[in-house]
Amino acid sequence: MNTGPNGESVTLNYGGSLRGQVGYAYDRFLPYVTGGVAFINYNGGGIQTFPGPIVPGADYSGTKAGWTVGAGLAYAFTDHFVANVDYRYTDLGSTTFDTPAAGNGGTEVKLKENAVKIGFSYKF
Repeated sequence: MNTGPNGESVTLNYGGSLRGQVGYAYDRFLPYVTGGVAFINYNGGGIQTFPGPIVPGADYSGTKAGWTVGAGLAYAFTDHFVANVDYRYTDLGSTTFDTPAAGNGGTEVKLKENAVKIGFSYKF
């Protein structure tokens, strides 16, 4: 959840992606690229206290779909223990929600993410 200075908030309910992954193994190293479709579901709202009277903020919710691409590297320390690190960029476009107290009628939020993940796995 992300809360603004005037009490507005945005909550990510769920999200995910469906991606393909292509790589080539060099001994115990596996560099790879990945890409596919991504989605999120979010909601928010709150009280806006811009100059003037305190007014209820508009409640909003939605589901957005977009795309994601990335690259990573996996390394097999043993035949069973593997560690990996990857970077992924996700672009879900933007959304606009009503903010009548701001005087412009709406606020646009760009839904983009840069993520670095580190993982460990054990193969049985």
